[in-house]
This record gives sequence, structure tokens and C-alpha cells, in this order.
Amino acid sequence: MSNMVSSTEISSLKTKRTGFSIPAMIGIGLILAFSLRIQAVAALPKFSTDFGTGSDKTQVMADHAEYELDSGWVTLSGNVAIRYRDMELRAARIRYNNKTGDAQAKEGVILAGSDGSLWHGDELEINLKKTAGKAKGIDIFSTPFRVLADTGAITEDKTYLVNNAVVSTCTNAPGHFHYQLKAKRLRFRPGNDITAWGVVPSVFGVPFFYFPYYWKDLVRHYGLRFEPGYQSSWGPYLLSSYKFPLYWNKKTRTFFDSKTSVDYRLDRGVAYGEKLTWSTADASKGWFSAYYLSDEDLPKSVDDPERYRLRLNHAWNVTERDQLLVQGVYVSDDLFMKNFFEDEYRSMNQPDNYLSYTHLEDFYSYGMLGRIRLNDFYTQVERLPEAWFNLNSLELGTSGIYVENATAASFLNKKFDERFDPLPVDYDVLRFDTDTKLSRPFKCFGFLNVVPRAGYRATYYSKTLEKIVSTSSQIVVTTNAYGNVETFDKTTSSTQNVEADANMRSVFELGTEIS
Repeated sequence: MSNMVSSTEISSLKTKRTGFSIPAMIGIGLILAFSLRIQAVAALPKFSTDFGTGSDKTQVMADHAEYELDSGWVTLSGNVAIRYRDMELRAARIRYNNKTGDAQAKEGVILAGSDGSLWHGDELEINLKKTAGKAKGIDIFSTPFRVLADTGAITEDKTYLVNNAVVSTCTNAPGHFHYQLKAKRLRFRPGNDITAWGVVPSVFGVPFFYFPYYWKDLVRHYGLRFEPGYQSSWGPYLLSSYKFPLYWNKKTRTFFDSKTSVDYRLDRGVAYGEKLTWSTADASKGWFSAYYLSDEDLPKSVDDPERYRLRLNHAWNVTERDQLLVQGVYVSDDLFMKNFFEDEYRSMNQPDNYLSYTHLEDFYSYGMLGRIRLNDFYTQVERLPEAWFNLNSLELGTSGIYVENATAASFLNKKFDERFDPLPVDYDVLRFDTDTKLSRPFKCFGFLNVVPRAGYRATYYSKTLEKIVSTSSQIVVTTNAYGNVETFDKTTSSTQNVEADANMRSVFELGTEIS
């Protein structure tokens, strides 16, 4: 006798002896049974249940379910969905074992992962608890790749192993890819790398090469990269680079890699670049780059065609609360970044060279900043150094009054562009600045926030500058076009900055915020 129990079946009604005739009893029984079955089917919801608890919990949903009581297998059909941890399996029909985690899916199979990967297939056998199985008719999507294959498997470390695969980043429908790779065997680890053997690349369906082995990193994006285009100041261009690892430890996420660039711009010529990038186990990371070209179309204000840029950036998280930042940028001229690194120029129109230390606490922070000028054709204010302290909004006892403060002490040195004629004299000053605010939040009528505040800011300068304007006049005698002598007065003026005494500037603030 079968031990299958259907969720849509209602056990038959049993009759007892009564005073009715047998035909009457049969008729009444049929009517009652039919009526009860109609009501049961109409009231029956879609199947939904949970197996296990906590992190081992599995959610199962379907239109119909049939149990095998002893073995733990349940046959699900109609809009089936099984969710286990960060995975979801969907199909028209799934046979699932709630004891072992094995699943056998057919017809419109979809397996979705938390990493954004999707597996479409005709058939899939998988153990959801081990994330391992095999499939037929495979269609995998994991940014930026789409992988089609005849057969394949999933290993416990979420690695896809497929045979007779087609790989592409083209967004067209399968069979209409602009470009693709065909591989006899392929290993795909989403978010990590892709490895293929027996690879034939093709463009518009035309094969053009053969690679016995192909590997593409998806973390550091190693390999060749090309960017063609056109720009009015460059003409047609092709930017090309090759990035490769010098050292890489996947377990500790430490690396040291190199990126070599060879760029061609029709109107500007050939440029060369090298970029070294690193990350260490102590949460330290940074990069250094050098870029050079002999410019064939110089801007009017630039004299030397040998143009270049050197840049260093490094960040070191000394502890969970301490950070050290370093940046240095040296350029051949003041238009180099605008001409060739426009995105950087928009956020930093002058090179910013600094060494910064920051310490963070729950209610306050402090640090030290040193900022210097490396190129003498910029006018910049150096900070040698600047120390600062910030107090976050903090309640004074239980008064409901909050105080916040920002204080900084700096030694400032202003250096002028050395192309000025005459060249102004460098100017340095000691500045102390403090800004304190008090606030008292209220809530009116249960919804209206009112925050009156009062503040005082004081800034002290160890010395100031006074502008002294001097004028002079002289009599000029000239001869006009007719040979007549003309005499007129010529007045000239000049401005000179003279150091003056120290000065304290202060401002009071009163205001209210309403929201």
C-alpha cells in the first residue's frame, strides 16, 4: 500500500446504518461528499511551509505538494520556490528532500544567488545545503558575464564547471552576440575569476584566433583593456593598458600589481604611463603613477613639449580609530591635468599635497595636517602644520542643552606664482580659530521640532597686512603728428602690502531651526 498523501485529497465519507434505504443513503452520501469536496478545494491555499530552524531554515512554496512520509521527499509542482540561506531555487516541478537538502528541478529552472548570479537551465540536481550539483541546458548570468553551456556542475565553493560553453559580455539575446568566446571547458567563480580551455574568440560570428588557455580576474581586473574614442582637443584616440599582478594573496586580500598604459592621440601623439597599486594585510593601501608624453599640439601658455605627471596616494588605518593619509602630485605645467586628466582636474584644479593624521572617538576627534606646495607656478597657502580638535554635539549633563565646538591652530604661509612680475613677497601668519555653538531642541504639538541656537566664533591672526597706496605725478612733453609740442600731467599709483599688528576677529550668531 502506498504511503503517498495528497494535500488536495479528502478522505472518503463512511456511512453508518440508519433507517434510510440503501439507494437513498448512497444518494445523500454522494451529495454530501461532492459538496464537502467542492468546499475543501475552494478553501485550500497554495502550499507553504518551513523545514528546519535558524540558519538551517528552508522555506518552500508551491501550488501543490505530495509527501513521502518515511523518506522525507516531497514532490512540489506549480510555481515552486525553495529558499535556503542566500539562495533561491525556482522551477515548474521540484522533488525535494527536507532531510538531506537534495533537490531535483525540471522545467524552467532558475537558481539565484546573493552575489547577483542567475542560473537558468532545463534540469538541475543540487544539494542546497552543500551548494553542489549538476545541470543541463545552462544559462548563467553574473556581472559582467553571460555563460551558455550544454552541461555543467556547481561545486561546494560555488564554482561553476561547464562544458561546450559560450561566454560574452554583450547584452544581446543568445545567438545574436556581437562578440563571444567559445570554450570546450570553463570554470567560473562569480566575483573572483573565469578560466577557460580551448578558447576561440569571434566577432560578428567570425572566429579570429585560438587560445589554449584563457584567464580573467574579476577582482583586480587584470589583462588588456582598450578604449577608443574621439575628443575635440585630442582628435581620434585609442587608450590601451595591460594590468598584471606582481604579488597577490587571495586569502589575506593583499596585492601588488602594475598597470602599463600606451595611449595614442592623433593630435597629441603617443603617451606612456605606469601605475603601481598595493594593499597590505594591515589595512594599508595606495598607488603611485607616472605619465609622460611629448605633446605635438602645445597650449599657448606652455613652452616645453615634454609634459608629465607624478602622483602618490597612500592610506594607512593605523588602528580602528587612527588613520594616516598621504598625497603628492607633481606636474610639468599648470594645464597638464586639465588636458589629460579632466576628471581629476574638476575635483582638484591645483595639485593638493598633504600629510594628514586623524583620530576618532565617540564624542570628539582630533588630528594634524601638513600641506605644502611642490610646483612653483601655483599660488597656494601652505599649512605647516595645522592642528585641529572637533567636539561633536554633546549634552551638558541632563540640561537638554547641547554644545559643539571646532578649533584649529595653523601656521599659514602663502606662496605666490613665481611667474608674477614683480614677484610678491611670501606671507606667513599664525592663526587660531574656534567656533562654539549651544542649542536646545524642543518638540511642540508632538510633531514640530524647534532648535534655537547661539554661537560665538573668534579668529586670531598674529599679524595682518595693510595696503598702502602711493601716487606720483609728472609732466610729460611730447610732439604730435603736426610737429607741435604738447604738455600733460601723468599720474601713476602703486599698492604695497605692509605688515601690521595682530588682530582678533569675532562674530556672534543667533538662530532657530524649525522642521
